[in-house]
Amino acid sequence: MRTTLLKTSIFADKSNYCFRSFESELHNVLIVKIVQEIMKHIDSVTNAIMYFGSDESAKQMLKKIIELVEEQYNYLDVKNQPQLFKKGIMNAKNYARYPHADKQECIRHMYELVEMFEKQFK
Repeated sequence: MRTTLLKTSIFADKSNYCFRSFESELHNVLIVKIVQEIMKHIDSVTNAIMYFGSDESAKQMLKKIIELVEEQYNYLDVKNQPQLFKKGIMNAKNYARYPHADKQECIRHMYELVEMFEKQFK
């Protein structure tokens, strides 16, 4: 039986920098972490709203999620469909301004924002 040793390194140098593309890997990890954090916030907000919240508290939470998603969106530089994302943000903002917003609809808008956020980087 013959084994072959491969010259591999976890460090970037001139020979493997383009091959590894560390910056894009780091960028992908950041996107995954950001989406996981936003989903964690939305899940906890959803539980709180469904058990204890009113329609007004759901509107306030939707506004906060919109701010969070917009902040993270502006932080990352690669965007595939910015018009679609901006349209989704505007729809969610308009719904948050509606005087008789339903809490289930607010929750739906929160999850749609995260889906649109993910589509920007796929």
